[in-house]
Amino acid sequence: MICRIMVIAALLGVVLGPDAGLARVFPLLVLYADQMTGAPPPPVTAYSLAEQGYKAYAAGDYGAAAAAFERALAIDPNQPDLAAQLAYTLKTLGDNRAAARWFRHAISHTHTEVDYRLRREVAILENRFDMSGYIIWRENALDGGALAAAGPSLTQSQGGTELSWTPPRVGLRNGRRLQLFARFLWGFEGDTLKIQDDSHQAGLGARYRPLKAHNLVITAERLMGIGDFARDNWMLRSSYSWDRGYGYEPGATSWDYVTFYA
Repeated sequence: MICRIMVIAALLGVVLGPDAGLARVFPLLVLYADQMTGAPPPPVTAYSLAEQGYKAYAAGDYGAAAAAFERALAIDPNQPDLAAQLAYTLKTLGDNRAAARWFRHAISHTHTEVDYRLRREVAILENRFDMSGYIIWRENALDGGALAAAGPSLTQSQGGTELSWTPPRVGLRNGRRLQLFARFLWGFEGDTLKIQDDSHQAGLGARYRPLKAHNLVITAERLMGIGDFARDNWMLRSSYSWDRGYGYEPGATSWDYVTFYA
């Protein structure tokens, strides 16, 4: 290569003069020297890809971060912390199915108490249906009349059940949740557990949690009267709750908790 460059310099020197020929060829010599002495590019490793992913995540480029984390795990899959980080990144992007898959990958490669936290994440991402029910009995409860449609009452003996459904993809977006639900309420006669035939109340509605960091829930519901004491109407409401220590604590025999609802 150097010989060829020198031949070109000699020919240019004959035509343009020795100084001009050397001036034209000198940049080529510098470029060749840089190529011969320059250090080779660093090899692509799981560590370098993970570092690239964390930098992208810190910059808010979650798509690039997820791609880098996934490439790193393709090289070295035995990294539960990185797999969990990829899962949280995909959860932020709203790809719940892929996030659940990588949470499971992290679970299969860890043997610590973190395992419970990751399993909880999988349950939240994959759960579609919730069902709940309650019965309230009061010794001196009010007898008869319309039920408290907003929920359990402190003055009535009543019961209720609810089935809710979280739609895939749009139902859960990084802590924001949309649910469709149906519920059925009834009242008891006096201080007994005998159901009042005229108290049956049904409802169909939707609830939405718009903030990922706060449990503010907005609900719209169509009430449908079945019994004579029930009502046909629309109900709009908002509620807010906060709790601390309400979930299960792995390895602890007891712990304090507090909850607030408005």
